[in-house]
Amino acid sequence: MFGKLYSKYIEANDLNIYSETLQILPTPRYFVFYNGCDNAPETEDLCLTNAFAKPDKSSIEVTATVYNVNATVDSCIRDGILADFLRRHKAEVMDVVLTEYDEVKHIKMIEKEAEARGEAIGQIKGAIKLGRKDPTMTDEQLVSKLVNIFELTEDEAWKYVRNCE
Repeated sequence: MFGKLYSKYIEANDLNIYSETLQILPTPRYFVFYNGCDNAPETEDLCLTNAFAKPDKSSIEVTATVYNVNATVDSCIRDGILADFLRRHKAEVMDVVLTEYDEVKHIKMIEKEAEARGEAIGQIKGAIKLGRKDPTMTDEQLVSKLVNIFELTEDEAWKYVRNCE
């Protein structure tokens, strides 16, 4: 998405991408418009690295500003919230906000996530039962193995060990 926007900007401003001189580009801003039913703050910042399996120092950090658009776009413009952006892109924003909700697809996605969680929990419990068959393995060692194998936090691993008798 950013690449396409920059391509348009470069073309519109006749920038030489092959130049040895640094070409200055506008700072990207990433917005998400929330129109769900849950009680959500008016604005919130979300970091993309929170969705990475294993973020590290070389990870690119993108922060999205989430705007709860349950209030109308017109009131946002009136109150000065993203006013310029919304004036230019009102039709696109309304199209996104009013996009038809696909309940069947959503339910299938929830079922798939629940199935994956269930399988992961089963694997964790199986590992605990197997570990407990080893008379030399302490709970601390078992927790350490769960953390390494299943990428759990220590607290999560301890909860499983305590609850799996």
